[in-house]
Amino acid sequence: MSEQPKTAVRFRAPMPQIPGQAKEDPQPQAQQPQQKAQQPPQKAQQAPQQQQQPQKQQQQQTQQTIAPDAASHPPRMWSILVVAAFLVSAASGAWWILHGRSGVVAPPQTATDASATAAADAVPEPPVTRTVSNEIGTISEFPKAWDAKKFTYSQPLTREQIPAMVVRLPGGSARSAAAYWGILLQTPLGRCELQYVSDAKSIAKQFGVDSGHPMVVDPCDGSVYDPLRMGTLGDGSWARGELVKGNGGRPPLGIEIHIKGNELIAGQAEQ
Repeated sequence: MSEQPKTAVRFRAPMPQIPGQAKEDPQPQAQQPQQKAQQPPQKAQQAPQQQQQPQKQQQQQTQQTIAPDAASHPPRMWSILVVAAFLVSAASGAWWILHGRSGVVAPPQTATDASATAAADAVPEPPVTRTVSNEIGTISEFPKAWDAKKFTYSQPLTREQIPAMVVRLPGGSARSAAAYWGILLQTPLGRCELQYVSDAKSIAKQFGVDSGHPMVVDPCDGSVYDPLRMGTLGDGSWARGELVKGNGGRPPLGIEIHIKGNELIAGQAEQ
């Protein structure tokens, strides 16, 4: 048998170690590529942080910009004082309303207050309206038609004394107020006093009116009023004593007549 050639085995001699020098570890050289491979993620994490830094700086600048504007307009002290005074006044008024009338002793009256009270007491009070009894007479004083009587009418408010007259008209009962015609003898538009003329012949001769019954006349302007006829007023209403001649303008001012027992009493008069 032929012998196979022997393979030579080579041995590597260890490197001599120099005193004071650390032994190198071949493993870190193999780990360097891994560290380099891990560096890109760190850069990826730093990129968002770098993007957040400008945003924070912009917010800080915005806050610094707003803060001076807010500081440049401080609250005004006078407006605060006005509001505080109003609240104090409102509270005082409410307290007075709740407690002002309960057991509070009034302060002593001074001389000025006494004089003011005396001046107030010296002011005259307005006149009190009192009912005026305008009594005319009794029913027995008018036994037949065309009986008449003059009396003085007193205005209820002014107490003015005005001459007046009441006439009993023909027809109707003596105890009916409608059987009497009351008038003011003061003319509505003039200053003359009206007159009651019972003589029909005198009326026809003096005033030219043939009536056949008594009439009321105005001696100043010659106006003649008929007690049996109704005249129209300016507002369209009717009133007894139509103007049959002259420029009187309207019938005499009438007076309401009331009967109380046997008494004739004058009521409200036209104005």
